[in-house]
This record gives sequence, C-alpha cells and structure tokens, in this order.
Amino acid sequence: AEQGLVRRVRGGATDPRGSVRPEADPRSFADVAASAPAAKQAIAALACTQIRDGEVIGLDIGTTVAAMCPLLAERSLTVVTASLAVVRALASAPAIDIVVLGGLLRPNYDSLVGTLTESALRQLRVDRAFLGTAGVRADGAVLDSTPSEVPVKRGLIDVATCSYLLADHEKFPGS
Repeated sequence: AEQGLVRRVRGGATDPRGSVRPEADPRSFADVAASAPAAKQAIAALACTQIRDGEVIGLDIGTTVAAMCPLLAERSLTVVTASLAVVRALASAPAIDIVVLGGLLRPNYDSLVGTLTESALRQLRVDRAFLGTAGVRADGAVLDSTPSEVPVKRGLIDVATCSYLLADHEKFPGS
C-alpha cells in the first residue's frame, strides 16, 4: 500500500485506481459463439423443445444458450437474463417480456455480474433455467472460466424449478 501498488480497504486490498470492473474472458463472446455453430444450434433446438409458452425462463450468458434466441422469438414467454446478447436478440420479439438483471458490465462477454445481479436474481423464480459452461470434467464437475459469473449461475439454479446445462462436444474431456 505504501508503494501505491494496492489500496487498503476494509477486508483486504484493491486496485489503487478503484476500478471494480470484473475480469475479462480470454475469448470474446463473438469468438466463442463462432466455435461449433452447428452443434450449438442443434443443442439450442433441443433445449427449446423443453419450454412451454407462458413460462418464465432464465437464460444464462453462454453462447449455446444465446443460440436459443432465434428459436424463441415467436414464443410467448418471460425471459430473465444477465446477457446483453440475449436482450438484443429478443428485444423485438412481440410476445416476450425480458427481465434484465442489471449489475456490473463485463464488456467483452456482454454480461452483467456482481452483487446487484445476484440480489435481483434472488427476488425472482423461473420455471426453467438454461446454462452454459466452459467445460465439464471427467468426474462431472461443471466448470466456468470466469469467477464473477459463477455466483450468477448458482443463483439461477437456485431460483429455477428445473435447470438444463447446455454443452457441446468441445466442453467434455478428450475433445
């Protein structure tokens, strides 16, 4: 702290510039979305068959989850999300109400995270939640590459009656 490398705060230290911006992903949303598009679209199509009109669904920030949006555009739903990609894709859908969770922007992944996001999520309930992942270990553990996204994913699972993990072949060991 004396050298100005960190700023002392209650409970620890922080960047001296005072920024609270969450970490960036190693790859941008657009870059990840372009990987295995056929697999993402097939998984998205199958996921959409699980949704009934009139339901409240939670859509995570994953690219496979975002691939569901074109297939949902003509449905009658309420969508809860922290993904700006989902918001943009469904904003003009005539029968979809969108609940945007708010929070701190992660610009390179078009997502919102942090305590505001988590607090808003705890006030809601969804019929079905659809989540993406960075990978699935051989023991079945689900991984994420971004620590600030994990509490939002866990929160979405907590408020959902039913949750679905959407993962293409690239997310599994040995692929």
